[in-house]
Amino acid sequence: MKKQILILTHGTHVWADNMETMFKDIGYASDVISLRHGDIFPENIEEYSAIVIMGGMMGVYEIEEYPWLKQEIQELEKALKLNIPALG
Repeated sequence: MKKQILILTHGTHVWADNMETMFKDIGYASDVISLRHGDIFPENIEEYSAIVIMGGMMGVYEIEEYPWLKQEIQELEKALKLNIPALG
């Protein structure tokens, strides 16, 4: 069974520390990335057990203002097609 969680953060006031601790306590490692801040979405998405999408000030419809949202949406669509659960 895969034991890796991908956490996506978006805002400068949203931290994943509590999520990372919770997952660690139940035996899962986590990777935290922010496309907004220039991180790269992992190529090997199938290695993750689940994806947690943290909130932010933007809306999914604001792609023109936040161009990185387009890639995030595309990558999440791929993950869902691979039956990787997402929470967000």
